[in-house]
Amino acid sequence: MSLDKFRTYLESNNKVSKRRLPFYLNWVKSFIQYCQTQPDLIIPDHQIEPFLKQISRNHEQWQVDQAKEATSLYCFFIGKDSKRNEDSGKPSIHDWKTAGDTMVRMLRLKQRSYRTEQTYLKWLRDFYIFVKPSAPQSLTNRHIKDYLTYLAVERHVTKSTQNLAFNALLFFYRHVIEQEVGDIGTVVRAKPGQRLPVVLCHDDMMLLIDHLQGIPCLMAKIMYGGGLRLNECTRLRIQDLD
Repeated sequence: MSLDKFRTYLESNNKVSKRRLPFYLNWVKSFIQYCQTQPDLIIPDHQIEPFLKQISRNHEQWQVDQAKEATSLYCFFIGKDSKRNEDSGKPSIHDWKTAGDTMVRMLRLKQRSYRTEQTYLKWLRDFYIFVKPSAPQSLTNRHIKDYLTYLAVERHVTKSTQNLAFNALLFFYRHVIEQEVGDIGTVVRAKPGQRLPVVLCHDDMMLLIDHLQGIPCLMAKIMYGGGLRLNECTRLRIQDLD
C-alpha cells in the first residue's frame, strides 16, 4: 500500500497545510524505512522516540518537532481502525456503569467539587464511546494516547480542553482501574486557543452595574466584590453570609 490514503487523511479538514504536507510525508517515509516495515503495517509508537533521537543529530529542533507530529499522526492513522483489544467477547454496559459509579465514589471521597465530578463523567462517557467495545479493565496506555490524539486531530479541541480530558482520564486510570498512565510524549498536542482576554477596569464595571437592576445587579455586585464565579454565586446560602 502506498501513502496515498495517509496523504488524503492529512488533507482532510486541513489537518496539515499544503505547504507542510510534502515534509510530513517525507518524515513518515523515513520513519517507515527506519522501522524496516511496510506502509500498511502498524508501527508501535514507542519506535518514534529512537527515530527522533537519530534524526536530531543532523537536524534542527523545529524539524525534529515536525517529524514527531508527522510520525505520531501516522501511528494514530494506521492503527485507529484496528481492533483495540484482544477480548473475544464484548463487555456489557454494566461494566462501564460500574466503573462510572466507582469514579463518582472516588471523586467524592477525595472531596472534589460537583462541577469537577460532572466534567470528569462527561469525558469518561466520551472516552467510552471512543474505545468501545473495550472493557474498562482491558484498557492500556495506547487507548488514552489514541483518544487524546483523536481530540486534537479530528475534534480540533483547544489545548486547555485536551488537558482537561487528560486530567479526567488520569483520575479514572489511577483511581478506578488502578493503572498508571505511562509516557504520552508521542500524543499529538492540541494548539492553544486564540482569544483576547476581556478585562474591565473599575470605571467600566461601575458603568456595567449601573445598567443592571434587581437580582442580576445584586449578583454582579457580589461576584465583583467577592471574586466569585457565577456558579459559586448561584449556590450561595443564607448561612454563607457573614
